[in-house]
Amino acid sequence: MKPIPIVLSMTVLVASLIATGAMAQPTRERAHFERWLAEAPGARAADSQANLAARQAEEQASKGGWRVFAGISGAHVNEIEGSGNNRVYERLQGDIGLKYPLLGSRRAQEESVARFERARLESKAQAAVRRTQLGHQLADAYTDYWVNDRRHAVATRWHGHLREQLPELEQQVGKRLLASDISALRAALDGSRMDRDIAALERTAARERLGALLGRNVAAFTPVWPGDAPVCDRPGPLRQALNTTDPEVVAARASLALVIDQPAPGPAAVIQSGFLLQHSQVMEDLDDNGDETSAGLTAEMPLDLGNAASRYRHRRNAEMLAAQERLRAVRQTRLTAVTADLATLRQTTRQRAPAAQRLERARKDWQAARQRSRLATTNGLTALERGMAWYDAARLRLEREARWLKARARVESVSPASCRSGGADAPNNRLLTVPEGMRAQ
Repeated sequence: MKPIPIVLSMTVLVASLIATGAMAQPTRERAHFERWLAEAPGARAADSQANLAARQAEEQASKGGWRVFAGISGAHVNEIEGSGNNRVYERLQGDIGLKYPLLGSRRAQEESVARFERARLESKAQAAVRRTQLGHQLADAYTDYWVNDRRHAVATRWHGHLREQLPELEQQVGKRLLASDISALRAALDGSRMDRDIAALERTAARERLGALLGRNVAAFTPVWPGDAPVCDRPGPLRQALNTTDPEVVAARASLALVIDQPAPGPAAVIQSGFLLQHSQVMEDLDDNGDETSAGLTAEMPLDLGNAASRYRHRRNAEMLAAQERLRAVRQTRLTAVTADLATLRQTTRQRAPAAQRLERARKDWQAARQRSRLATTNGLTALERGMAWYDAARLRLEREARWLKARARVESVSPASCRSGGADAPNNRLLTVPEGMRAQ
């Protein structure tokens, strides 16, 4: 199976862990991600808002076009015909007809539908943005879980190694070592214990953040390397992807298109007019019954037609300018954010390699010091000092990994498939493990 982006893979991972409720390796099926996305509280809230906006747009669209009307009225009629001879009778009238908006009335209906449609597009874009943000938060939480799981493992092994060395080195106090040397060793032992406990707490906190994002409990699990998804690190393809796939940019472009597609405004736009077709049926108790079918046009306009039309055009031009500026602003904002994310990714990538090299050198120095200790050319404390340098390098390596993983998660969410390169290697677990057989001589 081809690798999928980090935001997706992390989400799939957590979803599968929730489904099993046990410590297990995750599956990377997109269906799991979709299931999580549909059930996550934040995503469901955003989708509900977008769905409401869509229903409002549909309702407004249904109010346009032909309208049918009907009515019925009854009356007690007292007609004065003169000389006190009144004509009294009961009258019942029923009306049915059709109305159709014309000119400004029709234009007003279309603009109202367009406004609701723009609101729907914006709400849909915000829902997509919210899902992306949730994916980033999930990626951050999973990265924190993975890093602190590795920190806990490194601190635990280093603590165990120091605890093994302490009794043997304590026997050398007054011979090859000073009491202050042992004090420094005990301080390092306490420091490793604190690192281990803090890593365990932060790992638990990261797991709880995963559960909070998903709206359910997440059991403890063994994390896998989260940096194997492909990512694009070239500005050109990323900018092109923003213009074509970013939900905010796409919504702003569609909103502008709705304004542009409206016909050019003219004086008729301010004339409220309509076509009316009506049939009336009259029934009276004096058998003076009849019916009438009529058709007509209605019109209503301001006296200062030219000034009203001019103001209408100014308003329409302002709407178009606002839509254009919004598209430009959204595009620039997203471009700035992606450029910053890419710069952070490149910076952390450059920091990643030196941290790995430092870790490897520290491990080799430690091994060399252990060899000299076995040959009795140095005491055992010298080797442990080299081990402490290795431990510091291991912690720095994991810190660099955390920053790099979080930076690349942002870039991955907008990386086009045609530009993505392969994932990066995980930190060498051999270099993050206390070597077997490391004992004082």
